[in-house]
Amino acid sequence: MFTEAVVTPCLAAAPGRDRLRAVIDAWCAYLAHSPFPNGCFVAAASCELDGQPGELRAHLLRTVTRWRNFLREQIVTAQAAGQLAPDHDADDLVSTLNGIAMAADQEIRLLGDDSASARARRLMYAALGG
Repeated sequence: MFTEAVVTPCLAAAPGRDRLRAVIDAWCAYLAHSPFPNGCFVAAASCELDGQPGELRAHLLRTVTRWRNFLREQIVTAQAAGQLAPDHDADDLVSTLNGIAMAADQEIRLLGDDSASARARRLMYAALGG
């Protein structure tokens, strides 16, 4: 569901900064309007399974790794095109974007903060340099 809502539509955007911004926009919208009653399924499952051995954790690890690699690829592509500062470490940016998303998910679901998705988008843009 996440791939269909966030990744697939963004592939139509030009590679680089345009696609990265499309990913951020779709991701923040997905967080705000999650199809799951408890918010982002992967964020919830990560908290539940991160310390548990087994196939569910292994599957979640593959899913999160695939997402992080996709984000990293978008960042590196934007850097190679000169659209994003090359001195930003791509892995640092991936961690920052994911952290912002996880915080937004908590703010939306637990705190009932209707402005969390828009704030997450602003913070993600700022992390990329505007």
